Amino acid sequence: MSMDETISRYQPALSRLLALVLVTIGVADDTRDTKDAAARAFRMLAGPEMISRRVHRMVRTLLFPLEAATRRLIIALAASLPDPKLTKAELKPQVPRPGPKRKSAWRTHTPGVMVPRFVFATAKPEPKPPVRMPRFALLDPQKRFFRKRSVKQKATPSIRFLDDPRPRKPVPQTIPGQFSDSRLMRRVAALANALDDLPKQARRFARWRARCNRKLTLRRSAMRLGPPPGSPPLKMPSRDHRDEHELLAELHSLAYYSPRLDTS
Repeated sequence: MSMDETISRYQPALSRLLALVLVTIGVADDTRDTKDAAARAFRMLAGPEMISRRVHRMVRTLLFPLEAATRRLIIALAASLPDPKLTKAELKPQVPRPGPKRKSAWRTHTPGVMVPRFVFATAKPEPKPPVRMPRFALLDPQKRFFRKRSVKQKATPSIRFLDDPRPRKPVPQTIPGQFSDSRLMRRVAALANALDDLPKQARRFARWRARCNRKLTLRRSAMRLGPPPGSPPLKMPSRDHRDEHELLAELHSLAYYSPRLDTS
């Protein structure tokens, strides 16, 4: 099957599911309205809004298999492309990023008062609107084993020094059960942009594969072991599988067994 035939077969189904995501968020009014989906999602990034926990969970449930299916379609399309010639910057090996620095919560002891240091942290500046379209992630997120869950502090104690001019860190006033849709809309915009130009994303993956063959990347495989992200639970019967689950299973087998072009 050629690249054009593969795109014409699977892209309409992925676009239809993306339109359902846009309708759930409130960006589109009809599931058939898939035109300029990336531009509309990008405009929503400039002014993030709050969505309910129910809508957030519904979008994530549909977005995870949709992203994994699009990623496997890109891998299948890139299987017929030869390895491109790498530039001098791409020949440099990838260096792992340093982990986040954790600040110790030392306490300042004064007679009768004990105040944590992070009480006097300065307020963070407001996020700036994005200036470019976010890029779609070509690699599956790795499984995080033995991760430590930390509870984020939602309020600071009201004890402070009276002669301290430093302002206190403000506590965001949000409605319980509401989430900001900035990260969600960033992923939706990246996914819509990838579906608009699948050959370009296939060339991107071919460049990453060429670097991977030379052992210049930290990852050795774009797809992680086990079921793809967004797969239904194993205890779920097959009669309860939805359209995105069946499409993900088909594209996963297509990417896993796609023939690799031998250029030697």
